[in-house]
Amino acid sequence: VIKSDYLLGMLAEGTVWGLALYCFMRYIPVFLMFPSGKELFQQITLAIGAGLYEEFVFRVISIAVIFHLLRLIFQWDKQFSIVFSIVISGIIFSAFHFAGPYGDVFTSSLFIYRWLAGILLGMIYILRGFGIVSYAHMIYDFIVIIAMTTS
Repeated sequence: VIKSDYLLGMLAEGTVWGLALYCFMRYIPVFLMFPSGKELFQQITLAIGAGLYEEFVFRVISIAVIFHLLRLIFQWDKQFSIVFSIVISGIIFSAFHFAGPYGDVFTSSLFIYRWLAGILLGMIYILRGFGIVSYAHMIYDFIVIIAMTTS
């Protein structure tokens, strides 16, 4: 059973986290690169897709896989394995944005910028779950799109 009041609460919390992520990333002294010339509708669709797809792949799957591998191979305690999983997942998340023909041109500052975003999103995922981190990612992307189209 889907509870609309619960989903609205998740959307509200995701909005708060999205704003927090935006503020955090806004004041890191590096630049943000986005493809130019895309339609607003395409950018919104990409933002929704990133919020769902990237959070599922880089938080739900990669953090779980890395966590279990660290516990199995190194027999690290749970807390250390979670923290290390978030850090490694953030590295993979950042590197993903440079892969393939549509990937960005690599710069160390942009890599670190996205890595920090991946770490923060990983922390939100561990503390609040998939729904909240997905909303946070989407809201962050929406804020960036609005900032790009209004400036």
